[in-house]
Amino acid sequence: MNIFSKHGLPVWQALWAVLLAWNVASARPFTASDLVTLREIGTVSVSPNERWVVWDQRETDLAANSVRHELWLLDLEHPTELRRLAAAGHHPRFAADGESIYFLSDTAGVDQLWRVPTRKGAARQVSDFDVSITDYSLSPTGKEIAFWADVSTGCNELPCSLPQPVESCCGSGKGFDDAYVQRQDAWRRQQTRSTIYVEHREEWMMPEFRSRVFVMPVDGGEAKSAMGRWLGDAQQAAWTADGKSLFFTLREALREERFSLNLDIVDQATSTNLTAANAGVDAMPVTSPDGRWLAYVSDGTVQLRDLTAGSVISIAEEMSVRSVSWALDSHSLLVTARVGIDEPLFEISLDGRKITRLTEEGRVTNVVPMVQGGAIFTLDTMLQPADLYHVSSEGLATRFTAINEDRLSDFQAPRLERFNFKGAKGATVSAWMVAPAAAQGRLPTMLLIHDGPYAEPANSWSRSWNPSLIAATGYAVIGIDFHSAGARTERDRLALDDLRLGLAGAGDRFPAVDPENVCIVGDGAYGGYLAYRIAGQWSRQPRCLIANGGVVDAASMAYETDEPWMHGWQAVSITGRNNTSNPLQRVAAWRTPVLILHGEKNFRVPYTQSLMAFTAAQQRNVPSRLVVFPDEGVQLQAPKNTIQWYGEVFNWLDRWLAQRE
Repeated sequence: MNIFSKHGLPVWQALWAVLLAWNVASARPFTASDLVTLREIGTVSVSPNERWVVWDQRETDLAANSVRHELWLLDLEHPTELRRLAAAGHHPRFAADGESIYFLSDTAGVDQLWRVPTRKGAARQVSDFDVSITDYSLSPTGKEIAFWADVSTGCNELPCSLPQPVESCCGSGKGFDDAYVQRQDAWRRQQTRSTIYVEHREEWMMPEFRSRVFVMPVDGGEAKSAMGRWLGDAQQAAWTADGKSLFFTLREALREERFSLNLDIVDQATSTNLTAANAGVDAMPVTSPDGRWLAYVSDGTVQLRDLTAGSVISIAEEMSVRSVSWALDSHSLLVTARVGIDEPLFEISLDGRKITRLTEEGRVTNVVPMVQGGAIFTLDTMLQPADLYHVSSEGLATRFTAINEDRLSDFQAPRLERFNFKGAKGATVSAWMVAPAAAQGRLPTMLLIHDGPYAEPANSWSRSWNPSLIAATGYAVIGIDFHSAGARTERDRLALDDLRLGLAGAGDRFPAVDPENVCIVGDGAYGGYLAYRIAGQWSRQPRCLIANGGVVDAASMAYETDEPWMHGWQAVSITGRNNTSNPLQRVAAWRTPVLILHGEKNFRVPYTQSLMAFTAAQQRNVPSRLVVFPDEGVQLQAPKNTIQWYGEVFNWLDRWLAQRE
């Protein structure tokens, strides 16, 4: 792996240097096999003395159809020297003294905590539980660790053992007493929720099996519950600066838990709900290094709580915030926020009056503030996987890694174009187009509908619906940031109008886009829902449709999922011929060929939704194909499944779209 730096360059120039590595003269196409074997950066951590950077890196073994995560260490004093720290590990974090690194690694089928010396030495296992640790947080004092895992809710003390439920004695049946039984890709384990524990850094006790926070002193002794009366999904822990307490995000485990989008910030020391007044989402707590402030995100805006006075102020109210970190002098915040299709990094003063944008194009993640200002972070775009960067408080960038340089240098880079158009009700709507760099004339076109309304399309790298891969196969790709606010019925109508107007606008603006030779793709629950509505409502149909894990029957979906926002479909899913809100009521009008993809372990949208859509199409002699992956959930994980998935997509596009001569 080659490492190189670009000093004193704005981020966009440093990124452009990366894109030039895609050899424009190369004739070798970018394939799905190439995509799944690219390396990916996960969690990033910087040592307290700011000399070392460690991250976990996703590697693919295509022959074994598996992936692994390795730990890599970079010495910033010698940036051309890179060392693999561990052959298996993820979520690395430096200890308070910087002399060792904690990480998670699979041990006998469950993720446990390990520690490895920063400079030299073998890793050793720290925890030994029979449940996987999901994530963890190190105390600033270096004396304690908070971690969370999926465990039983039936215990109150440490250690704890429970008798086996009757239904577990001899069969595989799962018993539940409340409605919160599945999430994303898995059944809820027997009466379990995500839980935080606090234990001694060295001497771990037997695991506790209850949704409560526990605190243990550094010299051992009794582990005391710190969650008080609070139960539910606990995550995103933030230590106080003195290491004496925790703030964490909590979904309260009342009867309405399954149907609620209300998340709160809880003070572990006082067992107090700090955000009870807000019925929305309060999350991502982070305390200032000087101990005075607690910052968190409330419905997309940053809240600052004075931990001494108890007062709260709002800043960044016009920004759609994605992450929050404290500058190490506690005088400002480093925030990533949505701007169009990008998620750049900003520095914001505590009064919110001074906002400095530090990066331009792309998505910034893994922000780690530095002593001299600025931050280390990862940056990716639709055209380039993530690499590691540093940006100063003046916006000058240093690029540290090029982890895929050896794998991308033979490919021709596509081009990304942005555009705005007048959408529904004359509102300005942003959109993007990716096409082969050397494209001439009209190309067969894909309109990609993202899985909204709460997941806007981002200028970021992805293994699913990767625009660079689709363009490399000879297609133009369009994405539209359609309306996502307002009451459901009105919002859906405006979204469909935006998609129709955006497709026409892209055809007028870009010679590569052919709105008469287009396949519309609906990704996920909402994207697929809109695709099925297009099939039944648009008089001017596309040449083909693709629905990936989409909702076709809003009425049944309201009772089939644990996704709270989907329960709102109850109000608009009344059966009847005149109901245009439920796609299943309009299948009589279907005539467009449709490819339907689904992961059987997708509990967010059960595969029965796709089975209904396929049956409806088959009964009406609509050309259709159903592809179900029995071992996959919401997102594909197995590399060979991803290759097959893209094969199905490209075969469908090639079958129904007229190819350019």
